[in-house]
Amino acid sequence: MQGKVRAIPHIDTRPELWMLTSSGESAALAAHFGMALSFAQFISPIGGAAAIQSYKEKFRPSAQLAVPMANAGIFAFCSEDPGKVEEVQAVMDYRLLSFEKGRYDEIPTYEVAKNYDYTPAEWQRVLYNRQRMAVGTPEQIREQFTRLTHEFGINELVVSTFTDRFEDRLHSYELMASIFELSASSYGVPALQAGSPDLQA
Repeated sequence: MQGKVRAIPHIDTRPELWMLTSSGESAALAAHFGMALSFAQFISPIGGAAAIQSYKEKFRPSAQLAVPMANAGIFAFCSEDPGKVEEVQAVMDYRLLSFEKGRYDEIPTYEVAKNYDYTPAEWQRVLYNRQRMAVGTPEQIREQFTRLTHEFGINELVVSTFTDRFEDRLHSYELMASIFELSASSYGVPALQAGSPDLQA
């Protein structure tokens, strides 16, 4: 069967093998098989630092990877406009709570999100979910990303941004790239100063 499968176009390289974990269980598999590890902070904001530390301690070198390699994925949005930051934060708060209620198709406007009256229990979920994201001005994003990478012992973050307008999303990526001295043409292939977290969109 293997001989009948053809990849097109044919290339001489192969993609890196990464294991995604949101609970830490897959981190043990990644360590055992010598794979790279990505912690899904955007899914579960609890236990990332411990999962990555355990992965590094138990890592067994493989033919694909000689030393442990880890990063974390997070929802993120950046804008110089505090009003835009507040708007996106409100929509993300509402949207993630809607997901938890099974309302996956609802795309709320800012007006709907800001006027929603959260119950105390719902607001606790909002505060919990905010740990799954980094939303702020460039300086706030720098501080949040730096704190997260230091806490996790990593130098790379993978970010995903959701906005109503494509222009806001693109500008957010441009701002985050500029914070860490990435050029717009080199997303995912960063050349940064030592100690700065890499950024992949």
